[in-house]
Amino acid sequence: MSIPPTQGNPANGSSAGWRPDAELLRSTLARLCERPVSGAIWPPTLLAFETGLPITEVELALDPGHQRHRASKPELAAWSVYEQLLYLLQPGDHDREVCQAAHERLAQQLWQRVPPPRDIAAIVTEADSMAAMAALTAKSGTSLRAIAAATRDLDRRHAWSKSGLAPYVAGKELPPLDKKEHLRTLLSVLCGRAGRPVEDVEHYLWVWDSFRPRPQFARPRPVLPPAASQRPEQNPPSAAARRVPRTIQLTTSAAAVGVIALVLLVVIVGVALLI
Repeated sequence: MSIPPTQGNPANGSSAGWRPDAELLRSTLARLCERPVSGAIWPPTLLAFETGLPITEVELALDPGHQRHRASKPELAAWSVYEQLLYLLQPGDHDREVCQAAHERLAQQLWQRVPPPRDIAAIVTEADSMAAMAALTAKSGTSLRAIAAATRDLDRRHAWSKSGLAPYVAGKELPPLDKKEHLRTLLSVLCGRAGRPVEDVEHYLWVWDSFRPRPQFARPRPVLPPAASQRPEQNPPSAAARRVPRTIQLTTSAAAVGVIALVLLVVIVGVALLI
């Protein structure tokens, strides 16, 4: 699994001067995803599926300057992530240059990403991830009761009980996908007690998110306008109007029969007079 860079330090993350470049990068990618010329549409889930990137990394790339919550720093995905996305989107030279120039300017202002340490980058399976969690817990040298208490002190809303933590810190199960903030709280405690840098919390979360079940997709197909014969009528005729042609047809048939009968009558009368 290729691990893209994660949380790092910006040159000037507090400035709002990055917003025009972020909007330029965002709008360019949005247009490429919609592909108005060919009609091929690339939603974020399909981009994640095709590149093998976690959906959270794709969503960040499509929304540069995103903040996880109100107090967090605006972030920027690594250029390596954009390279994988642009490979699929197949932009022209101009669009690629616009994206690269905007990213280079944003890299000077937003929180960048740095590569994870080797031990986290080596986590490629769910078994690896569970073993890494057990090793991190052992290195922290903290009892289960103390870990549970520390998570409650850090974030009571996103903390597990002692019994809830047990299978995760023992490396027997992975936390469910809807418990990301709970896992962030737990990792913050374990990394702090184990002497690991705070950036590793996001590194572990990136790996955990990589195991998200991937939906099955067909290749993107062009969105074509409906054929003329399939387009619904804007003002469909009423039932009475649709019966008019049938009425006209019956009237015409009756008139033809009348003419034929009149001709036959004339012929019969003529013959009778001649006799």
